[in-house]
Amino acid sequence: MASILALHGPNLNLLGSREPHIYGHDTLDDINSRLATQCAAAGHEFHAMQSNAEAELIERLHTAREDGTAFMIVNFGGFTHTSIALRDAILAGASDTPEARVTLENLVVLQDTLNTHSADVDVARKNLGQLLTLEESLRNRSDDIADAVEALEVLTDLQLDIREHVETLGGMRRDLMEVVLLESNVVRVVRMLEPLTELARLRRLNGDEIRAAARSISSQRSAGKQPPTRRAIPEPVPGE
Repeated sequence: MASILALHGPNLNLLGSREPHIYGHDTLDDINSRLATQCAAAGHEFHAMQSNAEAELIERLHTAREDGTAFMIVNFGGFTHTSIALRDAILAGASDTPEARVTLENLVVLQDTLNTHSADVDVARKNLGQLLTLEESLRNRSDDIADAVEALEVLTDLQLDIREHVETLGGMRRDLMEVVLLESNVVRVVRMLEPLTELARLRRLNGDEIRAAARSISSQRSAGKQPPTRRAIPEPVPGE
């Protein structure tokens, strides 16, 4: 008759109620009961322990080295992928059993493989989180870029409007300069025609009127005054 020990790790006490669509509806007591029945039918002694504490599981492994435990069935749950101390405790307990050592060596290789995959999964999750964060950042930047492009389009339209107004003002300025130049030419022509106008008026005066105008101009010059304008010259009487 051999003594068989079943060790159950953290959270396995929740079997039957924790995600039954994945782990089933059997409780840990159901599993231990079936194992005890099978061991008894084969003539072996069965013991079971469950703990959520790593230290308690390690202590039980150490006790198993001295209480005559011949075989162990272990499911350390989450500790399977993270606990180096449990691994060392198992290896230490199997140092005197070559057959068990071979089996445990295979379990250790499997554990290392699971640890590697577990680490890869953690890295993948971290990378996925970073990618999601990057995606959100790019989405926000895309909105900012779209707003900037829209603002740039508005500024471009405004620039075109300003350019058109400047061109219009330039045309108005050229027209105004032409008007000013034309006005200046008209003034010059008028000034050039003034003597001819005065001369034409003098030609319409009789001799007495011309002499009177000459005397008036002479007396004003002698008094230091300006000569009379063309309005000072009497207009000829029609019919004379």
